[in-house]
Amino acid sequence: MRIFALSILLLCSVYSAGSFANPQTQAGLIEINGRKLYVEYNRAQKNKPTIIFLNGLTYSTRNWLAVASPLAAQGYGIVLFDFYGMGTTLLSNPLPKGPIPYTQQALDLRTLVKKLNLRPPYNFVGLSYGGGILAAYTAAFPREVKNLIMIAPYTEFLQSQKELIQKQIKYTRQTFPFNPATDEELTDFFIRQMVYSTYPLAEISSVENPYKLEGITRIVQGIRTYQPIEQTQALPPKSLHLILAEKDQYIPKEIFQNYWNQVPQSAKASRVIVQFSEHKLPDVFPRFTSQLIKSIVDGQPALFKGDTYVANPLNFDFKKAR
Repeated sequence: MRIFALSILLLCSVYSAGSFANPQTQAGLIEINGRKLYVEYNRAQKNKPTIIFLNGLTYSTRNWLAVASPLAAQGYGIVLFDFYGMGTTLLSNPLPKGPIPYTQQALDLRTLVKKLNLRPPYNFVGLSYGGGILAAYTAAFPREVKNLIMIAPYTEFLQSQKELIQKQIKYTRQTFPFNPATDEELTDFFIRQMVYSTYPLAEISSVENPYKLEGITRIVQGIRTYQPIEQTQALPPKSLHLILAEKDQYIPKEIFQNYWNQVPQSAKASRVIVQFSEHKLPDVFPRFTSQLIKSIVDGQPALFKGDTYVANPLNFDFKKAR
């Protein structure tokens, strides 16, 4: 199966100057559940669907532009926004004082699509953390989801990180037996240490402003207990498209395999393993990602049979996995 190439055109904005070049695109802050969310919305042209993109942990709306722009140029509706704790939203609200619950993010998303007057079922694309929020949204509102396109999604808190934190708590209890902090408080403390000490080394964008590391910390604290793998029964029929990077440097392959195994066969639409790619597939191969999303949203039959493909993003060639 081959996905036909798209020409890359720039696009976008109107509430204020947004990231696209399309005069029909609106960009600005929208009041959502007591917070201001930064949103960029390009309305769909006649008979074209709308695609809603959800950020990865260190993303902001601009990270999706190379993927979303060619779709918008072809008339697809595009919704980009920064979750609470991310991007322009982080800079437009008081700094979060505690963990940002994943349930709150899912409810913000639902309020947003309703404020934009979008009609369900929706086409969602979520990277990493965004995939986790999509799982929570779908579990709560399964009838509102058409395509659940999850790119290297969060499906469970990594066991290696969990074990490290448990060791740190145990050491703290032994060394400081009168420390009054609860295990929950110590867990959040060590998550902050992990974020502040490791993220700047792994991703330079995590220090692009003085508040981003704190935003990341609060987001991680708010999703660490969530287990999307326990809610796979809520997925609508032929809705899940699991897109994975062959060389994901953050999440072990076994995590994704476990998740896929738990998904009911009736909910499986496609699984695509992208060769040569790392975790942030939209950054590494934006053109391929854009075309794959288009094929899914357009309903290409081969992507709705529950099959697994190995895809070469350099020549857009798909081979069914054996």
